[in-house]
Amino acid sequence: MQPDGSFVTDKTRNPVNALVHLFNTSNLDYLTDLDHSRLQYLNDICASRLQYFDGVFDNQLTFIDAAKRILDVGFAVPSIEWGKLCLLY
Repeated sequence: MQPDGSFVTDKTRNPVNALVHLFNTSNLDYLTDLDHSRLQYLNDICASRLQYFDGVFDNQLTFIDAAKRILDVGFAVPSIEWGKLCLLY
């Protein structure tokens, strides 16, 4: 995430940006929004701890399994609540 709250569109090692990219490219009807405050919090934690997502998805996964792998970096777990992707710490 950028300081203004926008997301990076270039290649990045940031786990939050990887998760947002996954969300934007998944085309899931039941998932319509992101919990931006929790994403910003996770972004700040990962940046302060120098935690990066350098994973490669070389097989087919469900959205939630891919999100779990990305969020493992920041010791967070994805949760879907009423169509919103939330993070649990």
